[in-house]
Amino acid sequence: MEIPCENGPMQVFYIRAARVLKCGVFSRELDALAERYDVVQLSEYHQIQSFLYARRFQEKAVILHGPYASAFTWRYNLLCRAADRLFLGRYKRLGTHFMVKSDRAAGFLHAKGIAQERIDRVYVGLDEQAFEGTKEEAALPPALCRALAEEGPVLLYVGAIEPRRKSLFLLDTLSAVRGVLPGARLIVVGQAKGIYGRKWAAHMRRAGLNGAVTWVPRLRQPQLPALYRRADAFLFPTEFDIFGMVLLEAMYFGAPVVASPCAGTDTLIRDGENGFVPAQDTPVCWMERIVELASSPALRGRVIRAARERICAGFTWDVICERYLRSYRKKTGGEGSRA
Repeated sequence: MEIPCENGPMQVFYIRAARVLKCGVFSRELDALAERYDVVQLSEYHQIQSFLYARRFQEKAVILHGPYASAFTWRYNLLCRAADRLFLGRYKRLGTHFMVKSDRAAGFLHAKGIAQERIDRVYVGLDEQAFEGTKEEAALPPALCRALAEEGPVLLYVGAIEPRRKSLFLLDTLSAVRGVLPGARLIVVGQAKGIYGRKWAAHMRRAGLNGAVTWVPRLRQPQLPALYRRADAFLFPTEFDIFGMVLLEAMYFGAPVVASPCAGTDTLIRDGENGFVPAQDTPVCWMERIVELASSPALRGRVIRAARERICAGFTWDVICERYLRSYRKKTGGEGSRA
């Protein structure tokens, strides 16, 4: 299949793979295809296919890596132990080239002994065009319009309702904020996952927050900018995130971010300057930062401006693509590499 692009069509091939230890392993059909290109970009250092091609296509293999070890990712941590035993020594001997999505991912690989000069930070980017749409496409549903018309600070969360995103903590934080700012309300955009969604709804009822939370399972991309701009704070509690694309969106479109430590916040946020990463992941600490933002329009304005400058300077896809190209050229020594 071909997808039209500005500098020529992008070709997409469908090749079946076997599944081994949660890894896709392809047939020799992929070998013939890879031979035709100057760069072979692979995914994640622990993947079997990445290891096989780092060896077979040593001169042109580049591995894009995002995950990192955390207390929440114990299954991944076990998988990495196996990968370290089987693959890591060969990666070091081959001088395999890596690109990473975050500073935390870079630190994860470097701690394993991958040399810094073999790790390029390319990060991830915001696609502004994905948020473009007609006036009708960008119109918000009535429930959100009513919530935004009420008096009081608006807190926003965009993402799944699940344990990884600490959704019960989100409600506890709202309770703490309402203890100081009784009119505060929370808008949640995201789907609830299984039994945890019912647990979240029950927690909300017990806390007496039903009337303070507006929940919309899904919005189209063009609807999100208006919501970000109306939010007094964007909340991003998480146990683990490879990056957190919604951080980019919130910072670009004008919602001050209060977030847990993760790969995205480590990379993007300078605490107190373009967002907040509370010193402790407790509802009270989060409440203090949120109240500080809601009580100071000047502070909120400074944070919004600094956040947008941060994204525009280094995290739009125009900038990210240049990093990819520099990394490819560093590997191949060429100017017109085909990947």
